Amino acid sequence: MSDERTNIEQLISSSERIGTIGSPSSTSGLSLDILGTAVTKKLVGELALFRFSQDGKPHYALGQITEVRLRNIWLEDPTMRSRARQRGQVNPVSGQQDTHLGDMTVSAVFCDDDNRFEPSILGTVPATGTYIHLATDQILDRLLERYQDEIFYLGYVYGSTPKLPLWFKHFGTGPHGAGEAYHIGIFGKTGSGKSVLAKMILLAYARYSDMAIFVIDPQGEGVFKGCKRRNKSRRFSFEFSQCSFTVKQRSSNQKC
Repeated sequence: MSDERTNIEQLISSSERIGTIGSPSSTSGLSLDILGTAVTKKLVGELALFRFSQDGKPHYALGQITEVRLRNIWLEDPTMRSRARQRGQVNPVSGQQDTHLGDMTVSAVFCDDDNRFEPSILGTVPATGTYIHLATDQILDRLLERYQDEIFYLGYVYGSTPKLPLWFKHFGTGPHGAGEAYHIGIFGKTGSGKSVLAKMILLAYARYSDMAIFVIDPQGEGVFKGCKRRNKSRRFSFEFSQCSFTVKQRSSNQKC
């Protein structure tokens, strides 16, 4: 077993178990059986992962817990439900016979291909009983180690503690290039953070000197307000709200 594989296995083994894959499950959505040690934890929104084998190779899937449900089959019986309405609790059924279930949506899969973590897909459904672990920054850093030059962190995963990594490539070909242009739409209610997210995305693309950025700001939020040239340096600092990112000047006559 490679040192890299051993490392990721050790990191996952030391992370907290919160459940197992249950039934029914599919490649578009997994059902979880929540462990008794995790039923009192906040799980919705948490970033989780599990390991499985696909095509004879170890794979690691990342996803988010989207829902947690409770079921007590005894209290679904009309007679027992009537007793519960009258008494509030029916011992020893209430509480002790509860089952917590969850839903998980997979967003990224990596294959350990001869010491290299390559992007993959969830092409099969792992066996029931496969453990679900909480993701950590250390696990994410190991899986994404090869792609650090293309990753930009947009804060933290909603409802979770790990930093949220997003993959940004320029539209050209060659190193770090996507090979084509693509569109991004940001939608949400007032105050949900659309402008902040847009500015963070601009910062991510600003790393690429061959990629031009044209901003239309009809509401005058002053996206580039505060952009200033540093003394005795051919570098610019774009300061967006509480964020800053430095990009190299592409030519001597470039103005800011």
